[in-house]
Amino acid sequence: AGGALESVMADPKNPIVKAWNDLGFRHFYLETIDGKSDRQPLVEPTRGPDGKLVIDFTELDKRVQQIVRNLKARPHVYLGHVPRVLSSRPDDPSYMVYAPRDLREWSDYVGEIVSRLVFKHGLKGLYYHSLGEPDHSDSWKGSGATDAQQLLKEHVTFYGATYAGIKAADPSARVGGPATMNWQRTKWTLEARFELRDWIAALVRHNAALSP
Repeated sequence: AGGALESVMADPKNPIVKAWNDLGFRHFYLETIDGKSDRQPLVEPTRGPDGKLVIDFTELDKRVQQIVRNLKARPHVYLGHVPRVLSSRPDDPSYMVYAPRDLREWSDYVGEIVSRLVFKHGLKGLYYHSLGEPDHSDSWKGSGATDAQQLLKEHVTFYGATYAGIKAADPSARVGGPATMNWQRTKWTLEARFELRDWIAALVRHNAALSP
């Protein structure tokens, strides 16, 4: 939500902050944690001279402190969009919805963010969710494939890597998502490439393949 939201949250006497606390809300949706093309990212990793990821947590720390101290809430963290430095299509305007170049590195990156929330801010057991509406072409492009079943398989694999990174850093984390655009295709949602039940079935197959 940008600077306007920051200015509101930074002032505990702001009427909006007071109203928030009076209403008793206890969770704040933290969406811009890894950035989108039209927003200022809270975390935007770069690569150091050795090729390893360098993560500046300054903006994330500031936002989390505002949520905890001023709003008396816990962040509900969205971890879905892929940073440019990790994307398989870094030069594409929609780089953040393409699959990561390296899923292991993506999983480690997710784990670093969760570890920061746990050890810096003492926030264990937060709610997390992964990239939403993968059935829509604007929300998930995977490897760039055009086949719906291939994109579905790629997204389930991406979700699994995200889940693994979160849980490795905080076993008590509650991981949900993704929400699909619609639970089933209708004449009104023909752009949906697959249904929610397709995604769930694909996840079951994926988990079965990982089981010993």
